[in-house]
Amino acid sequence: MIFFRRRALQVILVGALALVPLTSARADVIQSGGYAVGVDPTGTLYTVDPTLGPVGFLRLSDGLDVITPGTPRDTYGVSAGNVSGFADPQVTGGGGSNGGSIVNGSATFTPTTAQVQSFLKGSSGNLLQVDQRFFFAASNVLQIQTTLTNVSGVGQSIQFRRFVDFDVASASSSAFRNIDKASPLIGAVNQGSFGGSTTSSSGPLQEKADPLVPFLFPTPGGGGTLGAPGFANSFDLGAGINVNLGLLPGIDDPLTPQDERVTKFNFFYGLNIPGQSEDQLRQELALLGANYTITTRSSNATGAINTAALGVQVGTPIPEPGTLALLGIGMTGLLAYRRRRNC
Repeated sequence: MIFFRRRALQVILVGALALVPLTSARADVIQSGGYAVGVDPTGTLYTVDPTLGPVGFLRLSDGLDVITPGTPRDTYGVSAGNVSGFADPQVTGGGGSNGGSIVNGSATFTPTTAQVQSFLKGSSGNLLQVDQRFFFAASNVLQIQTTLTNVSGVGQSIQFRRFVDFDVASASSSAFRNIDKASPLIGAVNQGSFGGSTTSSSGPLQEKADPLVPFLFPTPGGGGTLGAPGFANSFDLGAGINVNLGLLPGIDDPLTPQDERVTKFNFFYGLNIPGQSEDQLRQELALLGANYTITTRSSNATGAINTAALGVQVGTPIPEPGTLALLGIGMTGLLAYRRRRNC
């Protein structure tokens, strides 16, 4: 049985890091309101802090963490043409296809934000620069603003993937048997993953971080649900999203106002506020801009339901972080108002 405990947080400022392999960098914890996230300079969510212990995505009010139980796993991968690299520090350590790999550039932290820069490196040098900015778009929703820049000098077909092993405990049990709900695939979102199946007992550890490798446990194109209430009908699941960003030019046209070598999109990680339903959490991510979401919830048929979410905003205009923060504050206030009315 796993017992949750409350943690007091402290922040360690980290300076710029040299260009080094992923495994040698340091990590930190960022916090907003009643939630905290461990950010590793690989660009993944999980750290073992010398003072706090393991931190993935933590709800401070009851100590619920939806990433740290069991074998924690949060990953991302990126590809340019037939070369890929991925960060998977807790399971495979990282890797890639056709000589590709992810290498660190720099990582900086404040108490509420993190900025991680890395590169997709091929056999002939760097192909893509990957900049990820981590901040809370709402008290319970982490946003990862992702910017890819083609530094290879030639056009590249780009894909990007994130996968997380969510372990969402119920209010009445520490058993991590979950139910997944996925949106219909849309636009650039060409693959989703449940992270497991009715026949796999370790699906979240088998799923691939490499965007050139199809998901092992794909969601239906039209969306759907895997699992049902009750231990026997629910499974060890996660959430994965793969986006196909198309051709990214290698040379900027000076006659255009934007840098054509650059593409931007957002990923969102959500953890419900106590009393917030799965549908309300999905709505919250949609209001923040997500146009594809997978939620993982606890399987208990009675009592409070806990829910984690992975979402993406791609192919639509990207709002500024300040705009999203104001929207997040408004959403949090609306949920609190609804709870007071229902008391």
